[in-house]
Amino acid sequence: MKKEDFEHSAQSWRRLAEQTAYALRLTADDAEDVAQDVMIRLWTMREELDLLTVQRLIVVMARRLSLNLLRHSHEQESLDVSEQSEGSLTPLQLMQEGEMMSWLEKRMQALPRTERLVLHMRQVEQRSLDEMATLLGLRQHTVETLLSNARRKLLEEIKHKQLLR
Repeated sequence: MKKEDFEHSAQSWRRLAEQTAYALRLTADDAEDVAQDVMIRLWTMREELDLLTVQRLIVVMARRLSLNLLRHSHEQESLDVSEQSEGSLTPLQLMQEGEMMSWLEKRMQALPRTERLVLHMRQVEQRSLDEMATLLGLRQHTVETLLSNARRKLLEEIKHKQLLR
């Protein structure tokens, strides 16, 4: 793609990236950051871009960057909440809770990426199945299956851990 073609389409592409980020409920500042990242990535690959597929690419890139940003912000919120609740626990309870959270985090990280994301969206973000299906571009039945599989795997891990005690 020529530089002139890129510059001609850049504004509409940027709006598309921002709209995608807004659809995932990002703030205005975060949506702008996502759009900026998308535009930088598009610029670096402008010679390889095909005008017919660039809009799909923009939506995919914006969605992934937005989800990464959401995931990171929710992880930070979880850390803040756990730090607030530490004041009422004994040192032994704090240590046990820390070990349990570490163990659970490792098990969740071992889940396939999509199952982990669906579980996080449902349990932490409290999103509906329909909303998750829309955000991820999947059928609702697929989201239900992924969520069920993730929960079943974690439950099996928990049961296994309790049997070892």
